[in-house]
Amino acid sequence: EAYFRYGELMYNFENYKKCIEVFDKYKTNYPQSKYLQIAYFYLCDALYKENEKNRSLLLSIDYLNKYKDAPYGFQLMLNCAKIYAEKEDYKNALSYVQQMINKYPEQIDAFNLRVLEKKYSKIVYE
Repeated sequence: EAYFRYGELMYNFENYKKCIEVFDKYKTNYPQSKYLQIAYFYLCDALYKENEKNRSLLLSIDYLNKYKDAPYGFQLMLNCAKIYAEKEDYKNALSYVQQMINKYPEQIDAFNLRVLEKKYSKIVYE
C-alpha cells in the first residue's frame, strides 16, 4: 500500500513523470492489488497530462474494457475523445462522446457533451 500511496502523492503534487514511473511498476508488480483500478486511472491520466497521448489512449481503452463500471471511466472516456479529436479522428471522438452521453447523462451540461456531439457529427457526416 505504501508504494501506491507514493504514486498517488506524486499524482496529487502534479509530478506526473514520477507518477508514471511508479504506477508502471505498480501495475506489473501488484496485479491483484485492491488499488489497481485507481492506479491504472492515475497512470492513464498522468500520461495524458504529460502529453504521452498515444500510450494514454491505449491504456485508457484497456482500462475501459477491463472495468466496465469503473468510477474513473468518465474522465478516461473524455480523455480518449479529446485525443481522437486532436488526431482528427472525429468518428472515434464522436463515439466516445455518445457513449458518455448515454452512460453519464448527469455530466452532459457540465462538459458541453451535446455541443461536442453536434460538432463531431457535423464533421463526420458532412
